[in-house]
Amino acid sequence: MNIQPNELENSGYVLIDKLKHNDLMVFLTEKNKTNKSFYSYLFLGCLIAPLPILSFFFTISFLQDKITIGSGLLYCLLGIGLVFLFIPFHELLHALGYRLVGARNISFFANIKKLYFAAISDKSVINLKEFKVVALFPFLFVIITGLALIPLISNNLLLTIITFITVHNLFCSGDFALLNYMQSNKHKGIVTYDDKAKGETYFYIQN
Repeated sequence: MNIQPNELENSGYVLIDKLKHNDLMVFLTEKNKTNKSFYSYLFLGCLIAPLPILSFFFTISFLQDKITIGSGLLYCLLGIGLVFLFIPFHELLHALGYRLVGARNISFFANIKKLYFAAISDKSVINLKEFKVVALFPFLFVIITGLALIPLISNNLLLTIITFITVHNLFCSGDFALLNYMQSNKHKGIVTYDDKAKGETYFYIQN
């Protein structure tokens, strides 16, 4: 959006919520207890859907003597390990999403103890439409890339890819939770921006 944070109130916006970056999960848990949008159910579906697919290919490969149970589990563990290695790239994809919607002053922060990581765009006001691009960019990149690789790899590596997608979907929980919160306030014209120095994110709605 072509507006500065200090112009929001004069433009008819009022502050409704403030998120401290170190309390991200507390904020999301509290705000999403009752408000469920399409994105809550999409996230749940994306967690569940890969599991029967993974089970199917694991069973087929085992019955065809292409893998043992032990080697199959190793391929799955490889997928889990690759997700952790992918975390920096996940955040870089968020940064690219910010770039695509015109946001600047992008930086990153991490809370290793609570195991979450985030990309922020200092004092760039973005609306719900723009936030969807930022929040969903890594998720869609992994899904599309994974599906494109399926015809090109063996059943064994397919176990790794499906495991990677499943666990990565789980790692997108914060993205979907924030998106659910924004979507739940769609009718109020919600916008948001980050303040890097204060370590906070602000949410405004139209008055």
